[in-house]
Amino acid sequence: MAVSTKPGDIQFSSLMSGAYGSSAIALFFLIVDALRGDVLFTPSFMGQVVLFGMAPADVTSIRLDAMALYSLVHLAAFIGIGTIVSVAYARFSLIPRNVVAVAFALLALLTIGTMGVDRLLFPGIIDGIGRLPLALGNGFTSITMAVLVYQTFEGPIWTPRASAPQRQEA
Repeated sequence: MAVSTKPGDIQFSSLMSGAYGSSAIALFFLIVDALRGDVLFTPSFMGQVVLFGMAPADVTSIRLDAMALYSLVHLAAFIGIGTIVSVAYARFSLIPRNVVAVAFALLALLTIGTMGVDRLLFPGIIDGIGRLPLALGNGFTSITMAVLVYQTFEGPIWTPRASAPQRQEA
């Protein structure tokens, strides 16, 4: 039984959590790349390896075409991840009903997916990005997506305290 019976909640959660997740990790790596002194290197690196077939060790420059195309693929992939988690949460109750469980499920999915891509399709991609930045980025993204999924189906994570009732003078 779905948590929410409103039409379109699963589609909304899928699209928005995917868009937020894609944006969160892109923003995270924009900051990481800026701190490294190589703004936009990570999305360009990913595009050159994933879409243009370059070996990770051979990527030394930034290509805006690779970055732009990869951004679209990245968004579509994250919408797919958002769909998996939204359906697992709402339709099948595979994830416990709290935001921490959703974040851990997302982190597990992102970590396993990234490791699978590195091992099976593009060896060396994790080392090219950096293990620590990737782990931190996946954590940040998991929290971002989890908040949206949880709030879509359960409502706000927290609500402001109601102010104390005011005394009325007679």
